[in-house]
Amino acid sequence: PCRPWASSFFTEAELSRISTVSPLDFDFADSSALAKALEGVDVFFVTYWIRFAVGGDSHLKAAERVAGLFELARRVGVRKVVFSSHTQAS
Repeated sequence: PCRPWASSFFTEAELSRISTVSPLDFDFADSSALAKALEGVDVFFVTYWIRFAVGGDSHLKAAERVAGLFELARRVGVRKVVFSSHTQAS
């Protein structure tokens, strides 16, 4: 069902190589484990978000964590990142 949308971002060859989606639980404080988990990944689908700013966390801090994650993905060779945030979606 999402192929028409995805095909506007990926070539047919890229779509044929997307064979598995593996969920990843991660700790932003452990960048070496994150880097290792991302090695060999071509397309990284990110759905990280926080709903409420509680316990000293904030939307700004979440955005900074995601920016760091994107930079880490770039450094280890991830070719594409697809990001979906649900905060204040309408």
